[in-house]
Amino acid sequence: MDKTSSPKIPKSRFQFVLLAAKRAKQLLKGAKPKIKTKSRNPIRIAQEEVKLGLIDYEILASPEVPEEVQSEEILISEEVGEELEGIPPLPSLEEEEEERFGRIYEEEEEEEEEFESSDRDSEEE
Repeated sequence: MDKTSSPKIPKSRFQFVLLAAKRAKQLLKGAKPKIKTKSRNPIRIAQEEVKLGLIDYEILASPEVPEEVQSEEILISEEVGEELEGIPPLPSLEEEEEERFGRIYEEEEEEEEEFESSDRDSEEE
């Protein structure tokens, strides 16, 4: 894996949050702050250090997947697909939830109707 140097200030909020979180963990484990501050909160200290560009970090380049590996994965998927040919597909989560909650709502409506009819019966008496 190639390592590429990056600027001291993160390029995105995501990088900022990750870097500040890792630095806060270091501070919690006993690392000394790189700034003088009144705050004793390691998260606030870490955020300030990152904002000021005092934390060095590197972004590792992602490895490239050779085409051979990609084609092997496709072949494996086709083999598995053939094995699963006779098995019906699973219902989507939405269908499953709709069916389950539909039954719950139907049961509640039936209970309400029974309750209302018992109320009417008791009022008529």
